[in-house]
Amino acid sequence: MLEVAPLASSPTAPLPLGMRFRRRARLALAWLLSTLLCPSVPHRTRATEIMIRFIRATYLTRGLTAQHARGLESYRVDPADLPDVTVATKRWIVDLTSSLSAESTDGLPVVHLESPLQAKYAPPSSPLAWELAGEWMHPASSGPAPSPASSDRVILWIHGGAYALGSVARARGNVARLVAVTGRPVFSLEYRLAPEHVFPAALHDAVAAFLYLTRVEGIAPHAIVIAGDSAGGALAMTATLFLRDHGLAMPGGVALVSPLLDLDHSRLSPSETENAHLDILGDFSRAAAGEVCFNAPAVYLGLHRTNADRVAIARTEHLASPIVDVGSSDRQLPPVYISTGMAEMLADSNVLYAALLTRIPGRPRAVVHDIHRYRVHVFPFLEARTRDAARAVERIARFVNDVVGAKDDGGEQQRVEVAVFDDGEIVARGAKAGWAPRWKGIQIAKRVDWESTASGNDVIVRE
Repeated sequence: MLEVAPLASSPTAPLPLGMRFRRRARLALAWLLSTLLCPSVPHRTRATEIMIRFIRATYLTRGLTAQHARGLESYRVDPADLPDVTVATKRWIVDLTSSLSAESTDGLPVVHLESPLQAKYAPPSSPLAWELAGEWMHPASSGPAPSPASSDRVILWIHGGAYALGSVARARGNVARLVAVTGRPVFSLEYRLAPEHVFPAALHDAVAAFLYLTRVEGIAPHAIVIAGDSAGGALAMTATLFLRDHGLAMPGGVALVSPLLDLDHSRLSPSETENAHLDILGDFSRAAAGEVCFNAPAVYLGLHRTNADRVAIARTEHLASPIVDVGSSDRQLPPVYISTGMAEMLADSNVLYAALLTRIPGRPRAVVHDIHRYRVHVFPFLEARTRDAARAVERIARFVNDVVGAKDDGGEQQRVEVAVFDDGEIVARGAKAGWAPRWKGIQIAKRVDWESTASGNDVIVRE
């Protein structure tokens, strides 16, 4: 009989004494610099500057592992502290073998998933069936929460955390904001984390969550928007690519906040070096060189692999690194929204991917790329009190409610919107304003031999 792995736990570990000392020394230096110096970018408060320096200092602690970092994540949001929403937990089983019946012996629904990635990439000890959980969050009402199947639009949210950190409980505050601004139910996925569960485990979980919503909850695929931040944004995109590649129904849209789309850090883009001292993500060059243990691509692709093998996967497997996707002549991707902070290290990879979506076969009907000056990684949630953050969440709501539901006019031209924001206001529009300033550096660093649509005429920019 097929053994079903229980809900995955994410073990933690206390910091060793020496590491605690080094981290406190770094935090003290970060506090001193933040106190003595002006904020490093405009529109950043001193409190935000201290927070960003603290997070970066922690990630740069030599010897830090995912388990250590989880031990520092004490923050959780209690549903009782969110009076404007109602919360309900759901559980189901994923089966890669199709040997389980539609309902398990525990009474949980079973989602069958076929994937060649398991045999190609997963360690031999990886389970073939496992339990998953997610959490519905609905706008509060006087009566019982309506069935999600009755809604014309729901969001499947995948939290960030470098594939190794985060949880549904930590993301509740962010999800509650999405519920409030969009007015839509949101289903938040508790996916398996690396390094205990390496690629393609989290991807399988994201796809299985979408299949659970469509097959078990009865929600129409086109009524679902898959969304996420950072690594969760990458999972939202790769899950959509998986559905496309395997002939399965795709979501109505994809919304990405600072997505981690490129796992090849052996060739750093300009923003990955220029913004290293401004952002929270640490230093990719030191991580790639092995000087810092907490390396998201290595943790996700598998510490048991050599660095050369991980780089090879990152450069060739689009279901790990969407940046290398070559499109599909048979199926068109749904509309894609990307929110990017130009002070974040992932800015160039976001620009490159947005441009890529305007030229690949089967390109989306619509691409919306919002670029916010001076903002860091996942700023809509990290810098939640800023005008840019409020505007970004409003723009996500606009995408979910207006762009995704817009009727296709049947034309061949693609709708592309590129907007540049400063302190919550649009200061420039178009690919030339948003992409062109970064393009030459991207071309050189990433060896891109094609021009972006910043200089082309095949893009419609809706003012």
